[in-house]
Amino acid sequence: MKSSTQKATQLINDCVESQSTELDLSNLNLEFTTEQMFAISQLSHLESLDLHGNKIQVLPTEICKLRLLKRLDLGENDLKTLPTEIGLLEKLEELFLNNNPLTELPSEIWKLSLLKRLDLTDTELKTLTPEIGKLKLLEHLYLNGLWLKKFTPEQVSAISQLSHLESLDLSSNKLHVLPPEIFKLNLLKRLNISDNKLKTLPHEIVHLTQLETLDLRENKLTDLPPEIGQLGKLIDLDLSDNQLTDLPPEIGLLQQLEKLDLTNNLFIKLPDCVFHLTNLHELYCLYNQISELPQLIRRLIQLKVLDLRGNQLTKLPVEIGLLKELERLHVGENSLVEVPKEIGLLEKLEDLLLNNNQLTELPTEITNLNKLNYIGLKENPIKELSNEVRLWLKPFDVKF
Repeated sequence: MKSSTQKATQLINDCVESQSTELDLSNLNLEFTTEQMFAISQLSHLESLDLHGNKIQVLPTEICKLRLLKRLDLGENDLKTLPTEIGLLEKLEELFLNNNPLTELPSEIWKLSLLKRLDLTDTELKTLTPEIGKLKLLEHLYLNGLWLKKFTPEQVSAISQLSHLESLDLSSNKLHVLPPEIFKLNLLKRLNISDNKLKTLPHEIVHLTQLETLDLRENKLTDLPPEIGQLGKLIDLDLSDNQLTDLPPEIGLLQQLEKLDLTNNLFIKLPDCVFHLTNLHELYCLYNQISELPQLIRRLIQLKVLDLRGNQLTKLPVEIGLLKELERLHVGENSLVEVPKEIGLLEKLEDLLLNNNQLTELPTEITNLNKLNYIGLKENPIKELSNEVRLWLKPFDVKF
């Protein structure tokens, strides 16, 4: 079996011979021998170099001579600094520096004017230099896990200049307030501000009209601005792990929304606006205090996933049988005393969780679920089952 050094040498030599524009040296525990560095310096045609997952402490300057590089992945190494020569990579479009103990970046990095993607996730940068505003073509910026806590006016001004941004990740930064200027980035399609300390959102969110994914999980939100209902292109909205008790009615205007996550909040009922989201494919509302699933659930005819585990439901409405597209129904860890016979109408159901309830029997109609791959029934006081149901359950090897 080849050592990692031998494998790396072979990959480099193959790349030299084939004149390939891509070289993947990831996860090889590289040490960069003199021979390897000489060979790499011959790869003047290289456009993509992947070095992530090694233990590189110092980036060889030879790499900075690969003037045609468009993509350089240095993630998950032991880099504490970068050579100033990195500024020579003038054609670079994607630079991954994530998961390195970087405490600072050379000013030359801001000269990489063609950069479209910059990943600084989980580095140890103590501050974000306003010079980042020079990267005018940047489309994807990942600043998660930097513990920024707050933005200086200079930083806010710099970020607001990144007018081409489509993805911005500010998660895990202990932010208490989100600067309104962030919402001037009106081309944003994906915004992740999860795992912070936000209690509310600025009304300026209304300007993010192109937004498709909004991740707000793990904050301290108690309410949402009604302007959120004007994000007409929103497809995925994650509000899990907050302190919400209700949603603004305007949420019901999000007619493109396909996925909504309300897990781990303080809801005692599903807000009425949810039932206006007729394009919804996935609804998660785990671990709240919901005691009733209303008949209005019949409106969500596109639902494929309905997960209501960990609530206080005592029954399911007969209208559940109208959700003809449903593939996963998870209602374990509730207080259900019966399952409606209409469950047998869910012809596409593949996954049914009923564990940890108060069920004593199952309707015969459940045997109509011909596509079911899994059924969970643990921790139920089931006493009576028809012979038909018992026979149907045998292949599932269920335990009560």
